[in-house]
Amino acid sequence: MNDKPTASITEHFASLEDPRIDRTKLHQLLAIIVIAICAIIFFGRVFGRLNAEQFQKCFLVWIQAVSEVTHGQVIALDGKVLRSSCQRLLGQAGIAMVSAWATANHLVLGQVQVDDKSNKITTTPKLPQTPKITGCIVTIDTMSCHLEIAQAIVARDAD
Repeated sequence: MNDKPTASITEHFASLEDPRIDRTKLHQLLAIIVIAICAIIFFGRVFGRLNAEQFQKCFLVWIQAVSEVTHGQVIALDGKVLRSSCQRLLGQAGIAMVSAWATANHLVLGQVQVDDKSNKITTTPKLPQTPKITGCIVTIDTMSCHLEIAQAIVARDAD
């Protein structure tokens, strides 16, 4: 009898319920889990060592190319506080970001961090400078609906 514990991913995740609808299951849940675990373990170390500014520059150039291919789509501008970024015991507020989300591609085209002593209303006008939004429809919540923001969007030939 072999009572040795195993580290088999298949064995340990076999009881995990797949929350997806049958018709949307293009890949086996176990395959997705294995890929995600490997990505976190192996790629996480590499991404952790990259120069963040260089990576951002390369990423933005790529995003510009993607935005040219997706001309005319809907881009949602919105602000969010990053999950788990708040350190209440240390008196640190969460990190707030304003992002431009390409709804058709499910991709962030650009984002700007909100300054500590500011809010998303003063940060949002900086965001339309990041992605190429010409010909796109830009949506924004009522809190950020200000003349300066609308002018920045219109100046970039977006609606």
